[in-house]
Amino acid sequence: MRKVLAVILLFVGLFTMASAVFSEDGMIEVISVNYSNGTTAFRDPTGITFDGTWIWMTEQHASGTPLYKIDPSTMEVVETRYLSLSNCCIQGLAWDGQYIWISGNGYTIYRYDPETDVLEHTCTRGSVPQAIGMACVGSELYATAWYGGLSGDLMSLNPYDCAYDIDFEFEPEMCGSYGLANNGENFLVCARDEADLSYPKKIYEYSPSGELLQKYGTFESRGAYDLAWDGEFVWVAHYGSMYVADGAVMKVRLVSPIEVFADIRPASCPNSFNPKNNGVLPAAIVGTTDFDVDMIDPSTIRLEGVPALSWKYEDVTTVPVPGECSTEGPDGIADFFVKFNSPEIAAVLGDVEADDIVPLELSFTLYDGRSLAASDLVIIRGFQGNATDNRTNKKLIVSVSSAPGESVQRISFNLPVASTVRGSVYDVRGRLVKRVVDSYHQAGLHTVNLDSSMFTNGVYFLRLAAGDEVVNRKIIIIR
Repeated sequence: MRKVLAVILLFVGLFTMASAVFSEDGMIEVISVNYSNGTTAFRDPTGITFDGTWIWMTEQHASGTPLYKIDPSTMEVVETRYLSLSNCCIQGLAWDGQYIWISGNGYTIYRYDPETDVLEHTCTRGSVPQAIGMACVGSELYATAWYGGLSGDLMSLNPYDCAYDIDFEFEPEMCGSYGLANNGENFLVCARDEADLSYPKKIYEYSPSGELLQKYGTFESRGAYDLAWDGEFVWVAHYGSMYVADGAVMKVRLVSPIEVFADIRPASCPNSFNPKNNGVLPAAIVGTTDFDVDMIDPSTIRLEGVPALSWKYEDVTTVPVPGECSTEGPDGIADFFVKFNSPEIAAVLGDVEADDIVPLELSFTLYDGRSLAASDLVIIRGFQGNATDNRTNKKLIVSVSSAPGESVQRISFNLPVASTVRGSVYDVRGRLVKRVVDSYHQAGLHTVNLDSSMFTNGVYFLRLAAGDEVVNRKIIIIR
């Protein structure tokens, strides 16, 4: 059950119903893997970087302190050098155009010249945070700041005196940040997350300003310790074990999520829903030139957690134009047309009032295992509910607040039990504007911040789900 706050339609002249895009995590596509240095199996690869020609990778807990020179076209080790360092604690590598920078134990920085084979110690830090992964952007050296298992930061690091500045904090779900690379525009970070504390298995993409743009995952087996970028692919020092030779150097491609569209009541405008209706609610997952609905596993279709009554492949609608309300029908591409039991949907919605605007999420899984979802808005019609503000009696309590003049909205939620929390903000056209939380949280009160400085004035909807409960809240931005 959930409470939907009524929306005062001050923007009636602008209001339209349109299908919205909702994207899940991207994929890590493994291109090639090498498990051996040519003589023995990799035990525990840690640092990796690309100098424009060669891949360089270190390995700890191996005999000596090897630095492998790897041919990116064959994945083979063409040369092994040995560094005069402790072999237990080498962390990340970074290439600045002339030198390879090495983080030793997270506290000590070294500079290595591959042309002269000269290694120099440049500085030592005496306290946390540790510099784990490293990446160079021009002449600037960046590192992941690690605090011993907690979510870390991105820091700018002076490798000659170890002075640093914190650029931004990683998302709280990243429980320990490891490897770092820069793809020419954004930072790529490998990290553990709260749902799996074993090894760093996901890659997170951040803008230079600290906005989480995308998540990719997950690695099988152990995970990624460090990352490098060659202009097209991501190279991974795949974490092994000091006891078992099961590490690897990997070349992977980060695959962006599939863009999918949902259309509640295809060819209808607006999308009305009467909770007292005993019939069915039709919907469509829209087929496009880039998305073949044959990839959908029909048994996984859910609308707000409600399974489908029936489904078929039928061309019933066209690709929506964001922000447009369309009654257009078939476009020549097959859609996944599905029907749901209206009373079951009404039961999920809970207390609603006439003219409430509610985002409904249509989720499904592809045959290849990828989970996707899209949302569309419905407007409650033909029904006068009996809603009261009984949030204090709900299991999941959600509130949104901000100080006058501030652009940060504080979203607080109280969980009765530990669960994965997913929160998203939509505009009045049903378009996903920003993901605010998607991580595992313990029971209790939590707060996340929504930076609305880039939002235009108007009405937005927060949809927050935890376990089998979903709560909607209205956010009004006025400056």
